[in-house]
Amino acid sequence: MLLALPYLRISFNAPIDGRDIPMFRGAVAQTAGYEHTLFHNHTEDGFRYAYPLIQYKQIGGKPSIVCIGEGTQAISHLFQAGRPYDLRIGRRYVEMSIERLDARKHPLQIWDAPIRFQIRRWLPFSSESYAAYRSKTTDAERRELLEAVLRGQIMAFAKGVAWQLPPKEERPVVCRLLHLSEPVRHTIRDARLLAFDATFETNVSLPNLIGLGRHVSIGYGVVTQARKKE
Repeated sequence: MLLALPYLRISFNAPIDGRDIPMFRGAVAQTAGYEHTLFHNHTEDGFRYAYPLIQYKQIGGKPSIVCIGEGTQAISHLFQAGRPYDLRIGRRYVEMSIERLDARKHPLQIWDAPIRFQIRRWLPFSSESYAAYRSKTTDAERRELLEAVLRGQIMAFAKGVAWQLPPKEERPVVCRLLHLSEPVRHTIRDARLLAFDATFETNVSLPNLIGLGRHVSIGYGVVTQARKKE
C-alpha cells in the first residue's frame, strides 16, 4: 500500500542570514509556545531524541519552515489568532509575512530505479562514525563508510515519520555517493564539525528540502532532488 506523508513548507518574505536560523527557530518556538515540543525538540528531561518534524531553513536567502507528519498539525499553534510575526532575531525585530505555502502529500515508496538528490552542508558524523572515518586509509573506504552513514540516516528519517520499511532481504535501501565535496568545518555550539556537499542516488523517495544528518532542525543537510544530466 502506498503511504502518503503530510508535508508543508512555509516561506516568509524577510531576508535572513543563514547564521541566524537558530535564532529564527527560537523566535518561532517562543511565539508558538514552548509547551509545544516539536518546535524546539526540548523536553523537561532533556531532548526529544527523534527525527525533527519541524525544520527551519534558509531558502533563497529567506527563512522557511518545513513540516512533515505530525509537524504539519503542530504548526497550527504558530498561526493562532492574534499571534504576531514580529520576531526577534538576535538584537533586531523582523516583521515577517508568509510569501508561499506548499501543502501536499508526499508518497513514501521504495522504487526500482534510483533517484538522484543533492545535499547541502551535510553533517554526517557522530563521534563514533567520525572515529571510524579517521581510521580509514583510502578514499574508497571513506566513501563506503559515508554511504553506510547516509543509508542509516535515510532509514532514521523513515522511522521518524513512522514509515515501516520492508525487510532488507525483500527491498534493501540503496544509497550511492556520486560526488562529494571537500569537507568544510562548521562551528555549532562550540563544536567543530565537518560538513560536505554531495550528490547521491537512493531508491527511497525523499520529500524536497527535508534534512539528513545532524542539526537538520537548523538548516543543515538540506536535500533536493537533482536532475540527471543527459
